[in-house]
Amino acid sequence: MQAVRFAVVGLGNTATCLAVIWLCRVQLHLAVWFASGVGYAIGTAQSYALNRAWTFAGHASEARVATQAAAFLTVNVVCGLIFAWLNAGLSAFVSLPVATVLTMAVVTPLSFGLNRWLVFRANHKGAER
Repeated sequence: MQAVRFAVVGLGNTATCLAVIWLCRVQLHLAVWFASGVGYAIGTAQSYALNRAWTFAGHASEARVATQAAAFLTVNVVCGLIFAWLNAGLSAFVSLPVATVLTMAVVTPLSFGLNRWLVFRANHKGAER
């Protein structure tokens, strides 16, 4: 069930990311790599809030919020760099929206695995893994 919830959150994040990339690229005329990074960062903030509250709810005590947020940030900086690099590279061959969706398809499984096992891991025996 976590994977389904993660995918639903991911669809929302992808829509947010695309909207921000479009705004940065088309309206502000920023470079693709920069627009991709900004879009991914905003999607990441949305992702943390939704994944913590819904996808992986109950997997961390309030005392662990700072540690968990730092781990989430680290995982998503790595994934964001991979995303920006792949998106900029692919957009040279296909349209930016297509490149973004393809790049999300590559980065999302990596992000899920790292988030599930490193960031939102269960902190007590018997918890859903």
